[in-house]
Amino acid sequence: MLQVYKSMYVKIAHCKGGMGMKFSEATAEQVTGVSLGVFSLLLYFVLIPWQIADVKVAGVTPRFLPEALAIFMLILSICLFVNGYGKRTNVGQKYYSFAPKETALVVKSLLILSGYIVLLEVLGYLLTTIAALGLLMYMYGQRRIKILIPVTIGLPVVIYLFFTKVLQIVLP
Repeated sequence: MLQVYKSMYVKIAHCKGGMGMKFSEATAEQVTGVSLGVFSLLLYFVLIPWQIADVKVAGVTPRFLPEALAIFMLILSICLFVNGYGKRTNVGQKYYSFAPKETALVVKSLLILSGYIVLLEVLGYLLTTIAALGLLMYMYGQRRIKILIPVTIGLPVVIYLFFTKVLQIVLP
């Protein structure tokens, strides 16, 4: 392996599929801990108050469980960061590599999911989910039409019917 850049935490090296990055186990845990911590704070202070009404009628409000889960996720993310920080000087750590092709798949997936979120209210659950699921399945290598079409159409329809008919929850 030809190394272009090396530090204690990150190596940029030739990987399968071109240039890529390799993260030590400690760095991966620290980055994941910080990312999940920021997400849990965003969830607790922004997303939950924005999306869930604060009803003071009952002893347990609708926000209780989501807020408790956000706090629990914050505690676990802090533990993950501390664990990674403690491993930073360990010898013989695992390295996780990210090739450009894999990174491109992740970015494309995030773009598809962002479009899904934006179009969900406009087009509704069924059309948006069928389109997003079909794109994701095709992008990740499913080329057999006998699997692609039934799963892409059937799964969202079954989920929609289950929520609307059995659980009586209205989907957009």
